[in-house]
Amino acid sequence: MFRTYADAEIQIGEAFGSDCHLWRYIEHGLHQPWFYVTLAKLTKHGKYRDMLMLSDVVGLERLVSSQSELVKIEGVQLVSPGYFNKSGSWLMEPLLSISKGRSKIGRSYYVYRVSGGGCYISSGGGCVSDRIEESEVAVFEGGGND
Repeated sequence: MFRTYADAEIQIGEAFGSDCHLWRYIEHGLHQPWFYVTLAKLTKHGKYRDMLMLSDVVGLERLVSSQSELVKIEGVQLVSPGYFNKSGSWLMEPLLSISKGRSKIGRSYYVYRVSGGGCYISSGGGCVSDRIEESEVAVFEGGGND
């Protein structure tokens, strides 16, 4: 979840449309992984890129399913806190894939595979080191290139 505040809003009038708001900063208060996505958009004026910050896997799944000939995901970075990636600090790494599974006791978990061979496993509110694979289903598959 990202938070915004009125004093961080950039007042630009209607230059980007009446439903668009620009912010000097946003705040992310949860120590959970999130995604930095490069989105390529094809218009009559050419191709351009936007970057999206998605706060959860569900949002990424929706974006993946909404791709079209005119809007494609070019790359996804996993942004993860130190407890999750075991580095002690936040990291931003190219995401290769996410799969979802369920343990024998019924807990759901996600497996995040990143460039360089890293693999992180989450369950509920934290990271678990041992999982029991019953069935992992692909949630996201990408090349990890931005």
